[in-house]
Amino acid sequence: MLNKIVGFGIVGIIATLIDFASLFVLKSLLGVDVYIATTLAFGLSLIFNYVASMKYVFVAKEGLTVRTQLLIFLGTSVIGLLINQAVMYVGIEWLNMYYMLAKFFATGLTMVFNFVARQMLLEEKQKS
Repeated sequence: MLNKIVGFGIVGIIATLIDFASLFVLKSLLGVDVYIATTLAFGLSLIFNYVASMKYVFVAKEGLTVRTQLLIFLGTSVIGLLINQAVMYVGIEWLNMYYMLAKFFATGLTMVFNFVARQMLLEEKQKS
């Protein structure tokens, strides 16, 4: 399990770097609208995250099609994004946190949710 958590963390860090780098290139170097650039960067990082997670972190349940795996992965990602935004809002608006501190807590909670949800929904159960 520790190897799985470490692998999940490494994939997540790389996906985050892809997200930030893509946003910078699209917005600052290519002049793409910030909201379109953000969406495209999120999509690129999500594709990497899915491919790397399914190859190096999780062993897919038998019988799940790639389409079903992708839909589950996308669904958990959208829920994770909503959790992230909610924690950011509460931290900033209600608790008067510095936005980067709120982001730290939001990212941590979202990572835990994503790992547990994907483990439950995508991972083949270990045979004893």
